[in-house]
Amino acid sequence: RPPQRAAKRKACTNFAVTTMMHDRSTFRQGEETTEWEDILEKQGIIKPKENPYAEADRGAEKEPQKSREEELAEKSLAEVEELEDEFDDDKFFEEYRKKRLAELKEKQISERFGSVMDITGSQYVDEVNKASESAFVILTVYRRGNRATETFCHHIATLARRHKAAKFVRIECDQMESFHKYPDAALPLVMVYKENNVKLQAMGIGSFGGPKLSAESIEWVLSKSGAIDTEIDEAPFDE
Repeated sequence: RPPQRAAKRKACTNFAVTTMMHDRSTFRQGEETTEWEDILEKQGIIKPKENPYAEADRGAEKEPQKSREEELAEKSLAEVEELEDEFDDDKFFEEYRKKRLAELKEKQISERFGSVMDITGSQYVDEVNKASESAFVILTVYRRGNRATETFCHHIATLARRHKAAKFVRIECDQMESFHKYPDAALPLVMVYKENNVKLQAMGIGSFGGPKLSAESIEWVLSKSGAIDTEIDEAPFDE
């Protein structure tokens, strides 16, 4: 064969092989590339492609591992007790167990109420004044048969179940001489005591939202005294 024709055929063959190499795909480090790109990278003609998963991998590596105590904190005390045999460090387990029991006891003490207590005039000093030395006492003075105050008491019961660290008590106005003459418009009368001092006093439905009266509107007002916490950001009624 003439030399020119053989050289031309060889060039065509090389071109075909190169094209096939360019079209055939391979996978490198999670990134799809061609064999032609791989060859060019090895020769330093082009820069290697960045691995799109590298950043995610680095982020995963940076994520701190939870400590043993943090993992246990996500479990109930009963679940922790079941893991006792899995601990090699008996001292750590016993100290952690005592810590959880102390926290549980403290919570039970601080959240020991949860309902509204009806009191009489003779109980006032003990259940309000003296009791306020160790907890916030929220007193509601109401009149039986007054629809507005009875609705208010219904909402107060809801708040008592929600805020168990505060002591909620109520007294019918006829139970104490000092409350006998309160007109219906001035009821309910609410007083918040702490350490035998009145931290807040509000009277009448209007102080708690009037026609917009709700457990949330009462919670908003009471939270100003520090007796209870609230997640409400702004007054649910026009003050």
